[in-house]
Amino acid sequence: MKCRNTITKVILLVLIIITLSISVFAGTKVGKISEIRGKVYLSVKGSDEKVKARIDASVTENTYVYTLSKSSCKIKFNNGDVITLKEKTKVFVNEYYRGSKKDTSINVALGSITAKIAHRGGNGAFNAYTPTAVAGVRGTEFDVTVGLDGSSQVAVNEGTVAVGNDTGEQEVSTGSKVQTDMGVDDQPVTQSSASAEDFRKQSDRKVYDDPEGTMTALKQRMEKQTANEDTLEQKVNTLQGVEITEDNMNDVDQKINDVGRELQQSSAVADSIAVLANEITEDKQLRKKKNELRTLASSINDINNSYQAVIDRMNMLFKAIDAAYEAKADEINRAYDSVDQNIDNAFDNVEKNTEIKDK
Repeated sequence: MKCRNTITKVILLVLIIITLSISVFAGTKVGKISEIRGKVYLSVKGSDEKVKARIDASVTENTYVYTLSKSSCKIKFNNGDVITLKEKTKVFVNEYYRGSKKDTSINVALGSITAKIAHRGGNGAFNAYTPTAVAGVRGTEFDVTVGLDGSSQVAVNEGTVAVGNDTGEQEVSTGSKVQTDMGVDDQPVTQSSASAEDFRKQSDRKVYDDPEGTMTALKQRMEKQTANEDTLEQKVNTLQGVEITEDNMNDVDQKINDVGRELQQSSAVADSIAVLANEITEDKQLRKKKNELRTLASSINDINNSYQAVIDRMNMLFKAIDAAYEAKADEINRAYDSVDQNIDNAFDNVEKNTEIKDK
């Protein structure tokens, strides 16, 4: 009897684990894990649950994917994009917009990735957000590396990548590298010569040399990042009050895309800073400073959680605005199609009447 009860408990435990796995990742599937080496985990934003990734595991919206030491994986997106995560890397699949002009975006919070992006023409772009910049492309291959202090490097293997932040933007072509350093304010995009491995080591060394100074700088950057909350909210509210007509339709479409990307970028930067703060706190080389670092990390996480709640609320409103725009744009386009069809029918009738008269 005891053996049977034990078996029953084991079965129930397995069912609970399966249920948790399904509930954690119950979202819109945007891709899958196509290759794995070593230990790779998935978790969803807002959940403490994590699941060990397996081949063909679904990647959904708002999913963290992270690799441990001597581990790597590939994510194959539904649209053909392929992202390779190298060891000790953490990325977040941000909002994944579907539509004729929407973008795929990921947040590289720490580590190194290689992105092979499917050619899109004019149908949206791929954006890789880092703590210090955003890299946008429409079909190319490039590497992104983020060090422990938040500094970022972009190396283009093929094609052209636009790398920028509030200080400006640079077009980076095949064979070139650029970097952006972490600061309270955005730092300029500058040329880079280090390999991705050396760049990451240099970034880590800055943290090991002055961990408390790095954490204080990250906290200041977080506070600076969240200071634009009112501006973002005003932009979203302004969009909500716009009446869409055939004359302003394209202009509104552009503004919606711009605000959507700004929301994504702002959320990505704040989230990345929180990830970096937690990683620094847990770094084995800094265990003697753990208590001091944990206090700073806790403050950073509190600010991030509060800010992300605001961003989530704005995103809900933004999605409603986007859906309303799409519905109105479809209505206007259908009206155009109807007019075009009536004109075509009128021309056909004229041609037929002309032929009859000729006979």
